[in-house]
Amino acid sequence: MPRNPQLPSSTLYKCLVEVTERITSLAGRTEPLRVDDSGMGRLRTVNAPTQRKAVAAGYSFTSGPRSTCLAIWDYIWRQSDLMEVRNQALYFYQHKTLTRPEVTRIRAWMDRCSCWEHCDDLAKIYADVVEQRPDWVVPTLKRWNRSRNPWKRRQSVVALVEYASKRRRFLSFGTMIAQVESLLDDEDYYVQKGLG
Repeated sequence: MPRNPQLPSSTLYKCLVEVTERITSLAGRTEPLRVDDSGMGRLRTVNAPTQRKAVAAGYSFTSGPRSTCLAIWDYIWRQSDLMEVRNQALYFYQHKTLTRPEVTRIRAWMDRCSCWEHCDDLAKIYADVVEQRPDWVVPTLKRWNRSRNPWKRRQSVVALVEYASKRRRFLSFGTMIAQVESLLDDEDYYVQKGLG
């Protein structure tokens, strides 16, 4: 699989428009109900089950080569300013067995994470990888545990198990408790909620 297929910017933009139009059509609005401090708009009129159905229905590019699909979702994640449009990328990759290039690219999505909803939906993806191929993501989680970015610190613990009842395999207690203990005195509200 090619690492970075070079797609024309017009193709990438067309896919962004396709996803945006579907979500805004479901919302019945194109302008966000509110905009977060991060600049991300929230339509807040499309519930999560409806958003999941939208991505499950497929888009023009989702049945293509995995590398092409990844490049398009990466573009959408990085370019969209609407929470629900970015959710489509997250929902597409949840509960799938991913390739190393997919994990590498999706791991970089934390750089644009600015809310607990995206953080926790990314945790679903990372936790699956932790269970299947911990060597692909655990070193990153350890780095994030010491990050200045509170969303990365939250991710460093939430992605370890992300609902233990769903997991078949776990990391060693020593690995997990070290991640938790280092954040016990963290002053960020969302980091503390992630620890809980």
